[in-house]
Amino acid sequence: MRLPVESGLRSPSQQNYRRKVSEVLERLRISLDYTPQSWAEILKITERDYQLVLHSQKDISAVALAELAELLKLDFEVFATGAIDYQGVVARHQGNLAYLPDRYSMGAFSRKRTSLGVLQYLEQYYGWRTRDALLRTLQVSETVFQNPEELISVRFLNDTVKHLAKRGYQKYEIFGMGAHSMIVNQGSVFAHALAQCQTPMEAYEKMVLELLAPHFERNYQYRLMYADHSHCILDVKPSEELLSACALKEVASPELCSYRAGVAASVCGYLSLPLSHVTEIRCIHDGAPSCQFNIDYSRATALELKQRMSASRNQAALRVVH
Repeated sequence: MRLPVESGLRSPSQQNYRRKVSEVLERLRISLDYTPQSWAEILKITERDYQLVLHSQKDISAVALAELAELLKLDFEVFATGAIDYQGVVARHQGNLAYLPDRYSMGAFSRKRTSLGVLQYLEQYYGWRTRDALLRTLQVSETVFQNPEELISVRFLNDTVKHLAKRGYQKYEIFGMGAHSMIVNQGSVFAHALAQCQTPMEAYEKMVLELLAPHFERNYQYRLMYADHSHCILDVKPSEELLSACALKEVASPELCSYRAGVAASVCGYLSLPLSHVTEIRCIHDGAPSCQFNIDYSRATALELKQRMSASRNQAALRVVH
C-alpha cells in the first residue's frame, strides 16, 4: 500500500539513504578531526540540526552535500554509496595531493603515462569536467600524475574503463582511448623502436618479442601465436606476478579488452600507416585460459608496399637522370 505524502512516513529505501548519509558525514567529521559545531558550520546548518541528521530525523540538503563534495574533491554519489577512501580524504585535505590509495599503489607495475593518456583523451574529446568527475569518483587527484614515469596499479586503468562503460561509453570509445596511446607515447623509447621497423609484421614482432616483456610490461604475458604479412594472433593473459598482488577481476574486464584492442590497433600508426583491424576471438571472461586478438594489418601492409615501390621507382628515375 502506498503511504500518503502527508503521513511523514518514509520507505525503507529512503530510511536507508538517510542512515547511510548520516554515517558517511559522521565518519568524515571524525576522520578530519572537526568538532560537531565546526562541522555543522561547514554544512551550513545548526549543531542541533546536525544531531537530527545523525539520528536520521532530518534530511540534509543536496546543496550542502554538493558543496561538501566540492570541498573534499569527492563525487556526489559517494554519500549514498559510502565508497570513500577516508585515509585519502584526510591526506588530500591536509595538503598531500600526491596521495595514492592502497588500491592503486599495491601491485603497481604500470607507468602512469598509460592512465594519463586516458585522462588526456577524456579531456580532449569530452571536456575537462569529465576528466575531473572521473578522478573524483576514483578519489585520486591530478597531482598524482605529475610524473608519468612513476608506477601505478593497472587497477586504476581497469576501474577507469569499467566506470566509463557504466556511464554509457561504448566499446568503440574505449577502443579509441587505447588507440590514443600512440599519441601519448610519441617521443618515447618504445615509439622510436617501433618507428624503425620496415613492415607491420616486423613492428608487431618487435613489440611482443623485444619490447613488452623485457622492458615495458609486467602486468600481462604476451605471445604471438601466428604472424604473416597480413595478420597476426596475439595471446594475452595476466602475469603470475600481477595475480599474486591482485585478484583477476580487479585487473581484467571486457572493457579493458576493448582498451587493449585499441592499443594493438595503434601499432601501425608508429610507422605512419593505417591502424589495424582488431577482433577479440576469445576472452578470459568467457572461461578461456587467455584472451586472443586477431590483428589484421593487411591494409597497412599494402600501403607500405605501395610506398616502397614508389620510392624505388623514384630512385631509379634519379639514377637515369644522373
